[in-house]
Amino acid sequence: MKFRNWRKLIICLLFIIFLVSCTNVENNEVKDSDILEEDMVNEADTIENDIDYSSFIKKIWINESSEQQDNIDDLFLYLNKVESDNVEGEIFIGKMPISSYYYYNPPFSEKYPWNLIGTVKGDSVECELFGEEMNGNISLALNNAYIEGNVELTEEVVLNDKFIDEDRYKFRPYTINDVTLKYNEMGISTTLLDEHSYGVHIDTWGKVYFKSMMINSNKSHPAFFLTNEENEILYQLNAPFQNGLDVTEISIDDIDRDGLEDIVVILGDKDTSIGGVVAWIFFQTEDGFFCVRNEVQKDLNIKYYDTINLKTKTLKEYFEFK
Repeated sequence: MKFRNWRKLIICLLFIIFLVSCTNVENNEVKDSDILEEDMVNEADTIENDIDYSSFIKKIWINESSEQQDNIDDLFLYLNKVESDNVEGEIFIGKMPISSYYYYNPPFSEKYPWNLIGTVKGDSVECELFGEEMNGNISLALNNAYIEGNVELTEEVVLNDKFIDEDRYKFRPYTINDVTLKYNEMGISTTLLDEHSYGVHIDTWGKVYFKSMMINSNKSHPAFFLTNEENEILYQLNAPFQNGLDVTEISIDDIDRDGLEDIVVILGDKDTSIGGVVAWIFFQTEDGFFCVRNEVQKDLNIKYYDTINLKTKTLKEYFEFK
């Protein structure tokens, strides 16, 4: 009798041990599943974080398809910030890229840029698009060589008799060669000024290349760009430069002593001792863009017929007392 009771007790203990072991196995499986899921999430985050967004910002992108259409202006894209929770940029139309961070002069004032603001999702960007006479959404797919954009507008848009519709656009980097080709299409030649084109380090930009170009039309004028090593245009200095003057001096220095390097361009007539000499100063702002201060331009260029040496002296003296 006692033996049977002991036997039952042993069987019960074994059964309890079996149940406990099954529970532990199940818990371990759940924990392993949680760990696996967490690892997958972390891996996805790592992949997303591995995307180098810096290659897309501070660079001018042109719509590739507009090159084959002579009856429309080019469509340009510029992204000045690409972060996981914040994307900022602009889309704008023109024969040459003009945007709000450039110097606005009246002939281009009707070419409004459209702002885009959104967020990053992996290798794509989802943004709201809004501006003069246009609102909608744009999705941008990012890869190493191109940005593909899918635009959905809330209404049809016409700018300067050019119809902007919902479509898929393919943007590629805008280059110095594009500038030359665009002017050549208009029957105008360009000359790259080697003596005023060189590599330089600008504090917020790092190593870039400053390019000076002369547009050889019946009213010849200069053009200035910041590019990378591949001649892709990062920035264009824009101002209503005077016609018929040569580029005589370029310097990069913190002119207004705010801790940011500025760009000084002096234009003059190399062939005469006295001629029209004009100084342009492009002040760098905190976001890395450059702007022209009208009041400074007026003060520096009161004496239009200074020699180049006198103009340089005037510029230095002006900021010593500021």
